[in-house]
Amino acid sequence: MDDMEFARYSCDIRKVLKNMKDTEQFETLVRNVVAYAVANNKCKTNWIAYELFMDVLPDELIAEIFNE
Repeated sequence: MDDMEFARYSCDIRKVLKNMKDTEQFETLVRNVVAYAVANNKCKTNWIAYELFMDVLPDELIAEIFNE
């Protein structure tokens, strides 16, 4: 991802988070992200999960949760 893409995604993320009014919405967002990572995984190593959670969770925890 180049700097322009990163800047655009950061702006989009801020817009989404700004419009979340309660923790239930945030829980739904996380649930959908996890479901996406699991449903679209085609490998023993879930690279989608690594991309989505690499700045949030340690690699070991991502592997424990998502890898087969």
